[in-house]
Amino acid sequence: MEIGPPIRLSAERDLYTVIKTSFEVPNYYQVLQPVGYGAYGFVVSAIDRRDGKKVAIKKNSRVFRDLLDCKRIVREVFVLLHLEHENVLHIRDVYLPTVEVVAAPPQAANSAVATTPLIKPTTAFRDVYMVSDLMDTSLYHVIRSSGQQSTAAHGNNSEHHSTSLDPTHFKFFAYQILRGLKYVHSAGVIHRDLKPANLLANMNCDLQICDFGLARQFTTNTVMTDYVVTRYYRPPEVLLMCNTYSCAVDTWSVGCIVAEMMTKTTLFKGKDYIQQLDLILNALRPTKEELDFVDSPQVVEHILQRVEALEAGWGPKQPLLPSITDPLARDFISKILVFHPARRATVEELLAHPYLELLHEPTDEPTCAVPFRWEYEGREMSEGLLRSELRRAADIFLAKNRQAPKSGTPPPQRGPPTRNS
Repeated sequence: MEIGPPIRLSAERDLYTVIKTSFEVPNYYQVLQPVGYGAYGFVVSAIDRRDGKKVAIKKNSRVFRDLLDCKRIVREVFVLLHLEHENVLHIRDVYLPTVEVVAAPPQAANSAVATTPLIKPTTAFRDVYMVSDLMDTSLYHVIRSSGQQSTAAHGNNSEHHSTSLDPTHFKFFAYQILRGLKYVHSAGVIHRDLKPANLLANMNCDLQICDFGLARQFTTNTVMTDYVVTRYYRPPEVLLMCNTYSCAVDTWSVGCIVAEMMTKTTLFKGKDYIQQLDLILNALRPTKEELDFVDSPQVVEHILQRVEALEAGWGPKQPLLPSITDPLARDFISKILVFHPARRATVEELLAHPYLELLHEPTDEPTCAVPFRWEYEGREMSEGLLRSELRRAADIFLAKNRQAPKSGTPPPQRGPPTRNS
């Protein structure tokens, strides 16, 4: 049995066992089934009894074993708490456990009878729970299963559905990613790890950006680390280890994702850092003028020599995406996949591109009124400080959840445009 019956811990908390993993939940959540592993944690689906909505509950276990990973969890909580947008994953709750689960008694170890786990009250928590809207799947699974019968991945539903994608879907997904990014960037946040797996979708094609653990607040000339973005979606400036970069990092990733949707193939699939850069250099063949954002003359010279070698081996530059026949789609992607980050189209320019003409509505593409600020960005954090921040987050949501119950009215569903629209 994947899920054991709940154990009542108190008037406010229940304890479930899901595939031998303990899940403590406020008793207004009813755990339904396991979903799988997300970034830093194990995820189950549940029903919020207060409004009847399905939610995803992620248990981040033993978060203090790696303080850097813990800081990413804390940062993601506060970023998502700040961002409120249809195309950004909505975080509904953050809470801390009230008990510690201890191993079953030794005398029951070889018993065939199910035993209740030993528990003890605790305030020195090791785990953190995050609750968000439950989405049906990720864009990664949609792309991989396009044209096939597939099972919803994020919600782990049992019913099968066709995920065949057509040009209408390409546009609608691209539009929603950019619409969400416009809001995120206006809040002074760079995502830094956009990829199909971090874009969640529902059956009606609504899309939300998730996994903000590597996100950073930015200002002009903010110094960044180079370890960002899954390799296939990593832009040239990150591969070249530039210390400062901009929102163009996310824009490049969008271009790779849209190309992957259209071709069902990862555009730049390098097996390592060197091959990843070679694939991009071979496709774009940058000139010396296009390398003026690189500070090191030695790096510039090396790149130019590498471009010459690639041209000698592979011949003249070829069209980037010959299988894409729609001229507007090709122009759209070509304005994103530009080697020089400052010459890459901005999110606002892409939303206004003719490719998205049927969807672009400036009055319905909001920005964030208040920039995101987190005082601990760029600072090392001790375990004590991380604990304090997690308690602060949990207290914020506790206060929210004590307010009047939600109405349960679902948000309007946009849905993809029809072929005749």
